[in-house]
Amino acid sequence: PAHRPAGEEAHERDGHGSVARHPQHRPAPLPAEVAAGEVGRIDLPSGSFAPRELEALLNSLTVDLTFVDAQDTVRFFNQFPDRTADTVAGKMHWVARLEVQHARWGYALIVALAYLWLAASVLVAWLPALALLALLALPLSAKAVRLLLRHAAQPQQLGEAIRLTIGAMLLYGALLSLALILSKGST
Repeated sequence: PAHRPAGEEAHERDGHGSVARHPQHRPAPLPAEVAAGEVGRIDLPSGSFAPRELEALLNSLTVDLTFVDAQDTVRFFNQFPDRTADTVAGKMHWVARLEVQHARWGYALIVALAYLWLAASVLVAWLPALALLALLALPLSAKAVRLLLRHAAQPQQLGEAIRLTIGAMLLYGALLSLALILSKGST
């Protein structure tokens, strides 16, 4: 439970959207090292975390969370740190099954398949030739792959690769959509 300053009442929702006060519930007093502002703890209005506790909390979130600071350095990335916890919990997805140095090749494979699918779809006439405009996103994807292959074990170095991946995905989708719209009357 979160620590509250002494004398502050506990609150909870009453099921109808309003907050009910329960003066009989008093929080435990703060441990001396927390109250003294222990070095290495992260203080919040309702208590504090040891850095490892906060990291464990962030890694347990069911969303991808990336924080890049003003100097363009990834300060937190919660995908690969989940690998150990997921393996222990029996969640044997590909990131958990493969070592980081092997899993990075999965990204390269997914990128290659996206562009090969596009070319093959045009070749067999599932898509109009104009759909090849989406290949203009390939340089962004290729640079992201190179960065990931180089820095897979150093997530703090992946900020640019993440941005390039997002940019490539948006450009690929936008160009493919534009090609389909422009080709609609010609098929």
